[in-house]
Amino acid sequence: MTAGVERIRKQLEHLSELAYRLASQLGLCILGPQHLQDKGATKAIDAGSRENAHRLEEELHHRSVVVSARSNAIRLAPHGFTREDELEQAMSLIAALLK
Repeated sequence: MTAGVERIRKQLEHLSELAYRLASQLGLCILGPQHLQDKGATKAIDAGSRENAHRLEEELHHRSVVVSARSNAIRLAPHGFTREDELEQAMSLIAALLK
């Protein structure tokens, strides 16, 4: 099966919808536009402070979860090959580490 641009776009839309749903369930705040049509695949999750964002980045990297600290946020950048369970795991870990 080939990836193709349309298939990748649909996967990224699906992952975006999943990210918003998970954020709501996990008590996380996605920064920026709140409507899917206004948002790209990258999600910035409010970490509360620059220090928390960098602490989370380091802790998640130790757990083989690739994220990037950006100001007071943790940035997730799913791609067309990102699986649902990978996004769920990353967001669940972020929620647990923020508590």
